[in-house]
Amino acid sequence: MPMPTDTAAILEMRNRNIPRGALNVTPAFIREAHGAVMIERDGRELIDFAGGIGVNNVGHSHPKVVAAIKKKAKPKPKPKPKPKPKPKPKPKPRKKAAKKKPVKRKKK
Repeated sequence: MPMPTDTAAILEMRNRNIPRGALNVTPAFIREAHGAVMIERDGRELIDFAGGIGVNNVGHSHPKVVAAIKKKAKPKPKPKPKPKPKPKPKPKPRKKAAKKKPVKRKKK
């Protein structure tokens, strides 16, 4: 079923399919919003009196908020894997020292 384009048709479809509740009472279908102004899909401009605390403080799409979100949402580069330590060389087996023959000294 194609999505209707005018606000009245969308509102009628929403009322048919979505139960009314505390969080979906604003009958507006917003295409974009900047500052305190919301623009509906059919081009009608509204002043946002239903926004939350954050939106009321800085408005929709505040440049500083958008920049901070973009900065945080940027994927972080994966850290390069640490190189594996080189294995230590095995110590060479010691050669057994040859037994020294006792030196015979000549008597004087």
